[in-house]
Amino acid sequence: MLFELIGREWAGDTAPWRGLLDREQARWIDAALAASPEELAALTRDAGPDGLSVYLPALLERGRAAVRAGQRDTEPIGRALIALDFHAGEGRAAGHFLVGFALRLQAADAERHFQLARIGYRDAGAPLREGLAAVAAEAGKLDLLFGAEPTTGLTLAFGGLAAADPGCADRLTSSLDHFFAMLRTVHALIDDPSLPEAALPEAVTDEDVDMLSAALAATVQRRPATAAALARSIDRLRQRDGKPSHATDGLVTVLEEARDWDAAVTVLHDLRVHGDRRPETVRALARALTEVGRWDEAKALLLEHIGDPPGQADVETLTHLVLLGTREGDPACGQWAARLRALNPEHPLEAMAPPSMMRKEQAPRPQLLAHHENGSLTLDPRLAELGQHEMQAHIMAAVIIAQGDESGPLRADVAAKDPKLYARILELLPAPEPRLTPAEEHCAQAEDLFRQRRYREAIAAYRAAIELNPDFALAHLGLGDAYYMLGEYHMAAAQFTESIAIEPTPQAYRFLGDAIQRGSRDLALARQCYEQALALDPEYGGARVALEQVRAAQAERRRP
Repeated sequence: MLFELIGREWAGDTAPWRGLLDREQARWIDAALAASPEELAALTRDAGPDGLSVYLPALLERGRAAVRAGQRDTEPIGRALIALDFHAGEGRAAGHFLVGFALRLQAADAERHFQLARIGYRDAGAPLREGLAAVAAEAGKLDLLFGAEPTTGLTLAFGGLAAADPGCADRLTSSLDHFFAMLRTVHALIDDPSLPEAALPEAVTDEDVDMLSAALAATVQRRPATAAALARSIDRLRQRDGKPSHATDGLVTVLEEARDWDAAVTVLHDLRVHGDRRPETVRALARALTEVGRWDEAKALLLEHIGDPPGQADVETLTHLVLLGTREGDPACGQWAARLRALNPEHPLEAMAPPSMMRKEQAPRPQLLAHHENGSLTLDPRLAELGQHEMQAHIMAAVIIAQGDESGPLRADVAAKDPKLYARILELLPAPEPRLTPAEEHCAQAEDLFRQRRYREAIAAYRAAIELNPDFALAHLGLGDAYYMLGEYHMAAAQFTESIAIEPTPQAYRFLGDAIQRGSRDLALARQCYEQALALDPEYGGARVALEQVRAAQAERRRP
């Protein structure tokens, strides 16, 4: 409860505003809280000095009232205050405090905002709020979770607060003691993820879970097995408290969004070892195994969990098998797809595949029952049952194949004399290899490099394709995905946006939403992207799942 009590003390030391807003002013405030950073900048420019004299105190009062009421989603209010108070006054300091209060241990950015609030309050001559911001900044440091002597800065900051206001320090003492105790628990769990349940605290607060979640996020890529154990501990604690928890699922989602497939394999194997037999865990593990080049293991895992013959309960897992197998070029894909369509003839298989995984399914060509080689003609006995016309078609097709590129005149002669026979011969001949444009050749090269995780080289190949064809939407999409894999989310978002401008597709909107979430953390804008993806394709399962997750994240931010 340390941050909650810090917030209450901050609200108590912040002077209330008793003014009233007229209807137009209230609409301006609502617009500012819902605005994107660019829209907020425009609103701020239009406010003028008279507007600022009203909007600043009104927004500050909203933030103060929200914190007093135990609400946590104060980030929009804080960012609006930061934008409005460009003179770096007390409103700006309050804005940084409110942003940090919303983020807390969930983002490294929280410490920076609390530090900026501390400096602002120091300059404004508000020692109590300066001390509160200093304590919050130290408590929000993610280094606390791993450092050998992590609490020195927090202890010193608390001493400074006690010097400014001994009564406030007394009111915070018990919550600080609890914070330190939970910190020791986190250290113990990180050092030994197999700690028995008896070693966990009897009761935990939402803030305790925030601390465990921060440790989880910090260990995901460095120590995925530890992260999996922490996720299980969070689930056990929340369930003991009678509250639903899906930390393990959230961990897998984070790894999938970050494309950290090696870590995802470790975590998902850990979940299965500890008894998780859910089909969605099996499918997630198969996807991760495929991404790290272990398709044979992924295929065996999926086939193990599909009935023989498959039933309706196997549709999702069978779909996963077809999609991954299609990308990997597995020769059994046609057989799996046939089983899937037998279960559900209207299954929107292609709509669920990203563009780079999609391969146009070729209709199976008729079997050629004649073979011509070195002047010798071999006929399959079954030809005798097919009639003279069909036998002639198979023989002519075999001859044309044997002559190769020299068969042009023969084809022309047959086409002129017997168009019906020639049409049948064409059905028996191998399908011609599609001719790629130079831009498509570069894009195909880029996708090969992407699959090998050579993302920088893939970027160069994608850019070569775009240079030849600036309107190549799939190349822009692939380029954005390569940037995403490297963690360059703003560059990724720019390419996804370019792809949408050329050809709006559900996949591009889904990818853009992911990049926005990882880059700017603008949940509202990411949500719009997922909604747009579903508007284009209501059956797009990936967008539907992403939309549900962002809605849950927004609800969590609003949680008191």
